[in-house]
Amino acid sequence: MSFSYKKHKLFFISSSLLAASFFFAVAHFFASQILMLKLHQQGQNQLLTYVADLRRELNEYRHMPYSVTDNPAIRAFISDPQPTPYLQGYLKDIAKVSGTNDWFILNQNGEVLTSTNKRGQAVLTPFFSQEYLAEQLIQQQGEASLLTGYNKEHTQSTQLLTAPIYDSGELFGAVAIQIQLSQLIESWTVSGEIIAITDKKKNLFLANDDLNWSRDKKSLQSALRYPLIEGTNTYQLTIENKDYMLHSVILDDLEWQLIYLSPMEGSKQTSNYIAFVSLMIGSLLIVFALYRNERALKIASKIENEQLLEQNEQRQKALIEKTHVGLIQLDKLGRILFINPTGQAYFRHQPELIGQHVSQLLAADEKIPNGYQQPSLTAEDFNHPLKFKEQEAWLKRESQAIFPALISISPINWGHSSGSLVTLIDISKRKKAEQDLILVNNNLESRVEARSNELKAAQKELLRAEKLATIGQMSTAVAHELNQPLTGLRTLVYTAELLLNRNQIKETKSTLNQVESMIGRMHKLTSELKVIAYQRPEQLTQTKLDDCIDKALVSLGTKASGLSLNIELAENNVLAEATRLERIFANLISNSLDACDEHKIAPEIRFTSERINNNVQIRIHDNGPGVEPEAIAHLFEPFYTSKSIGKGLGLGLAISANLAKDMQGILTVEQGIPSGLIFTLTLEHSSL
Repeated sequence: MSFSYKKHKLFFISSSLLAASFFFAVAHFFASQILMLKLHQQGQNQLLTYVADLRRELNEYRHMPYSVTDNPAIRAFISDPQPTPYLQGYLKDIAKVSGTNDWFILNQNGEVLTSTNKRGQAVLTPFFSQEYLAEQLIQQQGEASLLTGYNKEHTQSTQLLTAPIYDSGELFGAVAIQIQLSQLIESWTVSGEIIAITDKKKNLFLANDDLNWSRDKKSLQSALRYPLIEGTNTYQLTIENKDYMLHSVILDDLEWQLIYLSPMEGSKQTSNYIAFVSLMIGSLLIVFALYRNERALKIASKIENEQLLEQNEQRQKALIEKTHVGLIQLDKLGRILFINPTGQAYFRHQPELIGQHVSQLLAADEKIPNGYQQPSLTAEDFNHPLKFKEQEAWLKRESQAIFPALISISPINWGHSSGSLVTLIDISKRKKAEQDLILVNNNLESRVEARSNELKAAQKELLRAEKLATIGQMSTAVAHELNQPLTGLRTLVYTAELLLNRNQIKETKSTLNQVESMIGRMHKLTSELKVIAYQRPEQLTQTKLDDCIDKALVSLGTKASGLSLNIELAENNVLAEATRLERIFANLISNSLDACDEHKIAPEIRFTSERINNNVQIRIHDNGPGVEPEAIAHLFEPFYTSKSIGKGLGLGLAISANLAKDMQGILTVEQGIPSGLIFTLTLEHSSL
């Protein structure tokens, strides 16, 4: 329907202004969103590049302090801090070669003994206290550490890379390097961009600008949320009347936050320009639409309906002839009236096709591949308007060759006649690709199945080897533990025989008592092995922790008489088997008592518990001497013990771990602070 511009002038003007305003607003919104999303993505990529550069810069320094920790001159100087010209020259030379600022030699108390800077301790004091340095050296545990110091008074920062020096396993001193990252930050600088780094307390200690905001951590908290259409959230920060997009990432290992601010002014100007251009284009389209409307009214008044129909028919034929899809025009009975050039090429330019029924194009059923069904195109099917879309069919060419095609039929009207339009697309290449893909998939499935069978066989072999290795290890340990008392028994029996022959009855009784002691030790070993193989309980019940602790103490008898016990149970009910739980507590308490007795320590044990989700964690902390760090990983292995020969079989903790596993729990161990061991038993909570 067309309207006359002259008759509805006011309506067109009002509608055009409203449409232009709406179009401008929509164009500005989407342009701004797209540009800001692009700016966000670019900023994130740039931020990742900066993170990689920062880590690469730090990695170049990490190995430097280790290169001098074994230097005999440095170790001798720490023992007797008397500066020598050689040491001063050596430190200055390596500082010059490595390109670092200053090198420092510290004692175990964090005191600077000497450095390449004449100011010595005064260089580090504004940034690090001596007590802080001493604490960090202890916590490093042999690893190099990067420390960041911040001087709030002068808004300055520095980074100190330290490597501890140990002598006979004890902290002896440290080598430290003062490094500066300001040159790296400045190398990142791009016009208008701001880059900064903050520490874990949000103190901003490094930036590439001189604005006041860079030393005020509250400035970062004033960032406003800037949502994007795809759901991405970003933040906008205004500094000195300039808008920036905030990008940040936290470096967990350094406890730093890298901040990157990219200016938004250019993107906002571009979005305004796009919106203005869109407004101009929209206005031109409206003017053009008005022009076309008026022109259509004039043409409609001059051209008769027959001329319009003739023009439409000519346009349809031109479209049919130039398209790259095979088109066939049918009459209402399904006979072929016209085939475009693409369709003729499909059928090898057969002129006799004109006038034939469209069903003559279908290949015979016996020639098509199995599993395919030809569409029905008989004369009876055209008694009513026939319509289907993109159905596969096999067609025949002049040489009786066949080819696959997608065929669609739609009813059309032209002039005073009606009929159908058939579209054809040759899909020979697609069919070949499908067959190739099926073949590749079949081969791939066969290869995957064969590989899976190989992996299963390898897994079974590994399990078998692991079982054999475990049996061998246990057999060796049991043989060792039994051979020793058997050898002693043999000697004692021979001694008893000699004593009897000499009629020394008292000495014979003493020897037999020793025999009985060794037999008891062998009996204890076999009993412990039976506990390891003890079957799991069929059902766990509600068990009270305090009752099991009391019964465990009773089972230890007078051995626990001098024990100082502190029980603080926030959660007392667990799902367990009371006998197994008592055995675990008794083993742990007994081990602690043995260790304290051997080192002449008054034993103290503290029991605590807390609920975590649906589990209860019971922590048993003693004040014993603990164990070496490398021994922690072996404490739950059978026959591993730190006790003297004859005082332990090394099965108590292995049995306890198995008992915890039988109750669907887990037993772990860690070094206590400041001393002792902390065993953590995790069991399921009972809410009955």
